[in-house]
Amino acid sequence: MIGNPQRLEAMMKLIRTLRPRVMVVIETEANHNAPDFGHRFVEMLFTVGGYFDYLATCMERKEEARAAVESWYLNDRI
Repeated sequence: MIGNPQRLEAMMKLIRTLRPRVMVVIETEANHNAPDFGHRFVEMLFTVGGYFDYLATCMERKEEARAAVESWYLNDRI
């Protein structure tokens, strides 16, 4: 979806209208174990950035659940 931002934006608008309570995102193409640090860093940057994007889209900034996910789960990944 990164290569086609119009489709990504359309999909995010659709998700917002559905107001989901639970959202599962699976990143199957990320190579977090690459031997080269630069490649690993870029892969993790896109992965964690994606998590922050969907949290911002689907949850209000002041929600306790969002704060818990950001501090508990994403903190270790960063």
